[in-house]
Amino acid sequence: MVDSHRFGPCRSPDCAFKGSCGTFFPGAAQDASASSLGLQCICGCPGVQHLVPATSPPAASAAPESLQGPTATSSSNAAPPPRSTHADSRLCRIPPPFSSFAEALNSRAERKEQSATSRKSEQDARLGDHLSHVYQSSFIPSTKATAAGWARGPAEPPKKRKASSSVSADAPPSKKHSSSAHSTKMNSYTLVLSENASLVEDEGYFMPNQPKMQSLYRAGNIQPIEIPANTTPAGLDAAVVAAFANHSDLISGRINFHKWRSLSKVSVSSGAHSLLKAHREAGQVTVQDFEWSAETHRQAKNFKRCVYIALPRWAPTIALDIDVPFASDSSSAGGMEDQPSDLPDREPTPDFVHPENPCGHCGRGSCTSDLFGLPDARAAPKLTSDCPRAHSFSYGHAKKYSANTPSTNVPVFCTLCLPVPPRKSPKVFWKYSMFAHIRSEHPRYWDDLLHTPVNLPEQLALDLAISREELMALGVGGNNSAAPAAATLALAPRRGRKRPLEDSTNIQSNTARVVPRRKT
Repeated sequence: MVDSHRFGPCRSPDCAFKGSCGTFFPGAAQDASASSLGLQCICGCPGVQHLVPATSPPAASAAPESLQGPTATSSSNAAPPPRSTHADSRLCRIPPPFSSFAEALNSRAERKEQSATSRKSEQDARLGDHLSHVYQSSFIPSTKATAAGWARGPAEPPKKRKASSSVSADAPPSKKHSSSAHSTKMNSYTLVLSENASLVEDEGYFMPNQPKMQSLYRAGNIQPIEIPANTTPAGLDAAVVAAFANHSDLISGRINFHKWRSLSKVSVSSGAHSLLKAHREAGQVTVQDFEWSAETHRQAKNFKRCVYIALPRWAPTIALDIDVPFASDSSSAGGMEDQPSDLPDREPTPDFVHPENPCGHCGRGSCTSDLFGLPDARAAPKLTSDCPRAHSFSYGHAKKYSANTPSTNVPVFCTLCLPVPPRKSPKVFWKYSMFAHIRSEHPRYWDDLLHTPVNLPEQLALDLAISREELMALGVGGNNSAAPAAATLALAPRRGRKRPLEDSTNIQSNTARVVPRRKT
């Protein structure tokens, strides 16, 4: 096997085998440098490089002489063949002439670099031809149209447009020029906060009329709000709280909007006022709930898309500057009550009367009564009422029990309440309704075990005193379970002291509505 140290047969005249390969020329025997390289031919002659003889070796018809054994030694003075052309390119691919193997390696590296560069150029040329073919065969509308235009030659000048076809500067932009980004839709509402949260949960909150809407507005209970249509329940909760951020009771810490509730309209009966009751708590209310419950007030038209809400059940009552606890009569009702029916006109009879202040004339909760005067004035106050059954009577005589007129249910001042400007006098309640009012609004003056007010001012205790005869005449006490609306305790006017005359178990609260007899 021929390796890098044994290159092949030589053509040296000093070769003992008379080698005929002619591809390797060893140095002279006396050349020490040739021997030190350690390179030798297969015949054993040392050498330094490949040589290309000037003439090709004769064709060998038989086995080479180098394989037939040694022959006579040639003349040692024979000169080596000139370095002209390679004798056999199939045996050696390194072109001559080289003086060392380093030159041969450098030449080989240059050839490899040239070959790589040539191959890269050929590949780029083939790739360019391929891309050009793909580009020419692809369909590009703009290029095709431009090419068609070039083929036709120069285009004609554009025609002038008529004045009617020109677009006005004030005209709205067309759809194709409008922005593709859609703005978020904003929904506007009018939030109406109920002043009494306990009514919403139990009996229901009557639709406010126009005067009460104005009073709610002055108290800060009506606020506008604008929210995106995609607002989440949590975002809606935050928006409602932010709308009432400047409410005086909220700033003072008297109320808070934690777990506020949305209200839903409930129709009581045909011809009766609509009620509002709790629907959902904060965190559950959605924008769609607002959309379904929003309505414009039928009398106060300036309040549009009203949405009614209420504080938590345990929240205190928000004071208003007028005493209109419920909606007024149907003739002046400003709430969004049910549409009037085609039935003949008749006086509505509500199924429910709130115990805090039913009318003393008719027993309904839609009438309003007031007293003009001061609690400590010597003169009797003057009574006014918008009840259709109201009648005049002597205030001093009506306060006293008699067999013909046993009821002493007259309007009285609640001196436990502070006057609300512009009023100079406290709030007014009917006598039988004061007990429920004290229990709900002034709990420190109420004993839950005895079901009786305690520690009342002396004058207020005298005004609320009810004798045993009056209770018996009204059917309260003994085995009779009927009780006047909101009357939960009987007070006797004995030396200005209050004491219960009947067992609290025999006087049931809020079980029936009693219409007092007409004063004569």
